[in-house]
Amino acid sequence: MTGYVIYLSSTNSTSRHLEHYGYWTGEHYQHQGKFYPICEEKITENTKIYKYEITANNAAERAFKKFGEVSRFMVLKNERGQ
Repeated sequence: MTGYVIYLSSTNSTSRHLEHYGYWTGEHYQHQGKFYPICEEKITENTKIYKYEITANNAAERAFKKFGEVSRFMVLKNERGQ
């Protein structure tokens, strides 16, 4: 499906190296009071695909605020048939 996907990444607080979460599935889990995104390395059938770029941007901003470990996000156009 053509649309937009969200790619999330974080910075390891001890080493300051960029660590990649991956393509967000739109799901999350909670551990010890913190929320973490569920992501995959590649775009798969589990990846959340947004029909409109504005919707993907809004969701990415909400995810950025919700997941304390996320330091960056990118909204990318998905033109594959996933």
